[in-house]
Order: sequence, then C-alpha cells, then structure tokens
Amino acid sequence: MARSRVYPTKDDGERVRGLVDEGLRRGERRLGEADVEVYLSWINDDFVAETMLGVSGYVDADTADTVYLNVVPDGYQDNGVVGTTVHEYVHVWEFQEFNRWEHRWERLRGEGLAQVLQSELVEYTPPYSSSHTVDDVAGQWGSARDMLFEPVQKYVDGLFITDDDDALPNWYGYSASYHAVERLLQDNSVEDVMGMGGEAFVSSLDEFYGER
Repeated sequence: MARSRVYPTKDDGERVRGLVDEGLRRGERRLGEADVEVYLSWINDDFVAETMLGVSGYVDADTADTVYLNVVPDGYQDNGVVGTTVHEYVHVWEFQEFNRWEHRWERLRGEGLAQVLQSELVEYTPPYSSSHTVDDVAGQWGSARDMLFEPVQKYVDGLFITDDDDALPNWYGYSASYHAVERLLQDNSVEDVMGMGGEAFVSSLDEFYGER
C-alpha cells in the first residue's frame, strides 16, 4: 500500500515559528529594532542537516528586510533555527542602520559581526566560523586582502564560498571575518566597528593577521 507524507508536520511548523520568534527577540534585544519579514521553506538537504544543524538562510540584498530560512523538517536542531535567525537579523539591522554591502570588506565586517553575535546570543558557533584557524587565515591573508576593495559578489563570492578553481579555500572569508571581528569587539563597541571605514577596517585586519 502506498504511503504519503507531507512536510512539515503541523507541530514542526508551529515549533519552528516559535524558534524564529525567539531568534528575532534576541537580536532585537542586543541591537535594537529592525523591520524584518521571515519566510520559511522546507528542504531535504543532507549537507544542511549534517553540517548546519538543519538550517540555512540568507537576506534578500535587494530589499534589506526579507529573510529566507531553509529548514530540514526532520533534521533541524533548536539552536540551529534560533542561531541562524539571529545571524540573518544582524545582517538586516546592519543594512538598515548602516549600509548594504558594496565591497567585499563590508561583507567581511558584516559576516564577522553576525557570526560573533550568533555565538554570543545562542552559544552556537557555525562550522564555517572555525573551519580555518587564525594562523591558517594569516597564511593566506595577502591573497585575500587583494580582494577586499573589489565589488561584493551577490550570494556566492570567491572570498567566502569557493571551489577548486579559486585561490582561497572554502569558507575562508567566514573564518577570517569571525576571528577579526571577535578581536575588534574586545576593545570596541558594535557601533564603532560597524562605523569603521574601509581603510581603517582593513588596516586593523592587517595588524591582526600580520602579527602571526
């Protein structure tokens, strides 16, 4: 007898909505209010389930207020949903309070802040944050630095997500941004870091990675 299943279940849908709401509340308490709409999609993706706690997401760069979350119905973990929501909320707040990314250094700064606050507010550090150590990042910093004042690439960018033909290893930019912004926030407020211009921000990274 044939068997049919429809995902998500009613319980999953209600549970995930509650987790998203919690992520939005944590982001708002930490940074302040931002206008945001969240759209949930349900996917069957082994990589997302095994590597990303069952959740991936992104902000629509054209609207700066729309978040898309992709959830594996039978593979998500609660802190994955809350953490990814926080991460994307940080981007929305950045775009509305400061500016949208035009150059890669701006994305580097923004991705770093989103990862650090995700770790702080949810106690979950994404795998791409620590996929490369500080010393690993420093070893290829010269190649990465040459890319920072180039226009940002929408969604897929060779500084962050790469393949075998690219100069840098996959997730390099995420780790580089996480380590650097984590260090900057030891001595600066979020607003101070986000208010840094390109030359000042990149110079601080030169100093940090040049010490290795």
